[in-house]
Amino acid sequence: MSAKHPTRPSTAADSKRARKRRNRDDPEAQSKEDPSAVLTVVLVPLNEKQIGRLGAHWGVVDVPKFLRALKQNNALELAGRPGDLQ
Repeated sequence: MSAKHPTRPSTAADSKRARKRRNRDDPEAQSKEDPSAVLTVVLVPLNEKQIGRLGAHWGVVDVPKFLRALKQNNALELAGRPGDLQ
């Protein structure tokens, strides 16, 4: 015969553990819970179409020619970073 353990009242520690389990996959919830938490993000480089659109926004008149020049000079990869494109 096995003895049953009486249920114990929940404690603050139990609540904290439950919150951690719920929030472990939600970075926004984690940062609310722990303001010192660091969220690391990575920016994806612009693709060719986006480079052309941004170039046009900045005043490039002949976008196809601009893109060709970037390709011919092996600079398309560098142009994927908006700060370098400017």
